[in-house]
Order: sequence, then structure tokens, then C-alpha cells
Amino acid sequence: MISAAFLEKYVTREEIWDMIFSMPGIEDMGQEEINKMIDDKKAHQQTDQVFLDTHGNQTWLVMEGDWGGQIYLSVPIRYVGEDVGEQQLQYLLSRIDRQAWSVNEGDGRSLYLRHTNKAESGVSGGMGGGLLFDGLWLYGEFGPMTVEVIRQALQLAEGTAVKIGDS
Repeated sequence: MISAAFLEKYVTREEIWDMIFSMPGIEDMGQEEINKMIDDKKAHQQTDQVFLDTHGNQTWLVMEGDWGGQIYLSVPIRYVGEDVGEQQLQYLLSRIDRQAWSVNEGDGRSLYLRHTNKAESGVSGGMGGGLLFDGLWLYGEFGPMTVEVIRQALQLAEGTAVKIGDS
């Protein structure tokens, strides 16, 4: 599963702190202890891990281009290798974006995490949007070579299901 460090940028602090307040024993802590925990970097890492452990099965990595006009891919974060970091994700996104929208020169591309408890649901976006399912979903214009590049870049486990198109 993707590393807890990745969450620093893509999950809001409010979502993470909601996790803190659902941690066992938090109700027995005083305000001073909670404030200390909020300032403690180790606590941030622990709450990030709690988020992953609790919501990893319900959270997808989504990459898009053209300001949401095209959803490129989605994959449950639990399938993304824990050594995959921000730099690798941004590089992969730039490669996919150049293939799909070479005229944009990088404008309008983004990646984000989508949390939902509804597997097989959609991702809103132009050109038919995208699909969240238990595996890697790719927009229809991408072929087998792109699948292999993405599989390697995301360090997806062998046997991870792949679906191309039909959002």
C-alpha cells in the first residue's frame, strides 16, 4: 500500500484528525496530551497510518488532465507500492498527460485521492469520466504499453486486475 508520507499532501489534515479522534483511548486523554500529540510529528505519521489502515480499501488514487476534462486512471491506494512517492506519481502523470493532451504543456493535470465506500462507482469528469473498481482502471485511449508503464511506475502487484475504458 502507498506510504503514509504520501498522505501529507493528498488527504486534508481535517480528515487525518478525524482519525485521531476515532483512535482507541483518545477519550481518556486530556486536552494537554491531545495538543502535544497534534504538535508531534510522530503522531502525524501514526494518524496517517491509521487512515491508511482504516480507509485503504475505500480510497483510490485518481489522475486527470484537461482540468478534469479527462480522467486518465484510478487505482485503489492499497495496490500502489509503498515506495512510490510524490515525484514518481507526478512524473507518471506528466507522461500520461503528454500522451493525451500534448497541447496543454502540463496545464490542467492533477492527481488526488477519492474516498468512497461505493466500489464500482464513477469519477466525474469529461469524456465519460472514470471508474472506481478493484484494480487499475484506464481511459480507453491507453493501450497495453501504457498499462505496463503504469504497472511499473505504481509498483502494482502482479495479477492486479486491469480494465481499459467503459467508465
